[in-house]
Amino acid sequence: MSSEAESQYLTKGRAFVREAVSSLNLPDWENGRLYETTDEQIAVLDGRKSGRESRRDAANALHELANQRVIQSFGLPDDWKSILGTYLKAWVYGSNPHTLIDVGLLLTSAKEFEFAMRSYRVAELYVVEIEQSGSVLDKEWMVMGKLNETLQDLIAGLEKRPPPSA
Repeated sequence: MSSEAESQYLTKGRAFVREAVSSLNLPDWENGRLYETTDEQIAVLDGRKSGRESRRDAANALHELANQRVIQSFGLPDDWKSILGTYLKAWVYGSNPHTLIDVGLLLTSAKEFEFAMRSYRVAELYVVEIEQSGSVLDKEWMVMGKLNETLQDLIAGLEKRPPPSA
């Protein structure tokens, strides 16, 4: 991915995180910035080494923690904002577009449709930029194709949503 393309995905992603955190008043964040790590998050991060590899491991661990908390609930979890904060921390650590899809799914459940759509649009930027770079291996093309298909389905579903009643 070119640095310009990477910049768009990361820049828009960071802006999305700041605005979501600020507008939705998420716990563990202050002024749109990561403020605090919960004991549960510290437990999954414990023992990680420093460096790029460990950031990816930390991101994966946080993403999995958030997924487990969603799975354990039926419907929208009462603490969905805390779970959202964990997902966003995972994205900050690893910039994984799959995390943004889970963010969008949680936001859709919470009826935060505007932010859900923005989350999908940022993830979509990643797919477009990877495709434009031409640096993806054949196996990765299959993954990117599936990611793009999933994003298009989610976006189409939100676009077909009836307007909110006044």
